[in-house]
Amino acid sequence: MFDEVKTGFTLAWGGAVEAFGVVPDLVCLAKALGAGLPCGAIGGTEEAMAMVISGELDQQGTFNGNPLTMAAAKANLLDVMTPDAYARFDELNTILARSDEVCAKHGLPANVKLLGAKGSVEFRREPIHEYRDLWDIDDRVPQLAWLWQLNRGVFKSPGSKWESWTTSIVHADDDVQRYVDNLEEFAAAVTNPRA
Repeated sequence: MFDEVKTGFTLAWGGAVEAFGVVPDLVCLAKALGAGLPCGAIGGTEEAMAMVISGELDQQGTFNGNPLTMAAAKANLLDVMTPDAYARFDELNTILARSDEVCAKHGLPANVKLLGAKGSVEFRREPIHEYRDLWDIDDRVPQLAWLWQLNRGVFKSPGSKWESWTTSIVHADDDVQRYVDNLEEFAAAVTNPRA
């Protein structure tokens, strides 16, 4: 089962299913489907959905068939999240990938992950593979990095052991370069505080 409530169409037009080439028995979609409106969808193989298909089990939800959310989802999938949008994410990721170079240059124990509109700087030398890996991360570093970015014009979600972001097709190259420039200043300050 793929829980794509937070990823979905931010990774690829076909979500993680397309991005990783795996066809799960069930997939759950939400936020990125509704273009910001409360929206969700489930899908699955005929076998996994058999009870719903036969009517033995009712599939219900707060916004099932809501005309506004369905119209937003349709417009989002057909008019906004086009192949050009994903090409734009790749362009932005080319700039954001420089964050890895910044971390290496300053010896900051961190690594960068990028896929579609999603990305993150993980403040750990080795990539995070499971929740136990988070125990090694000193909470003070990502909190300080978040404040550093915030005070220099980049707002992201606070309160995490890694800095994650979702880019938008309306982000300019300068917008994401600002993040990289801020990260470079941060890395220099925390790895060489007397400089």
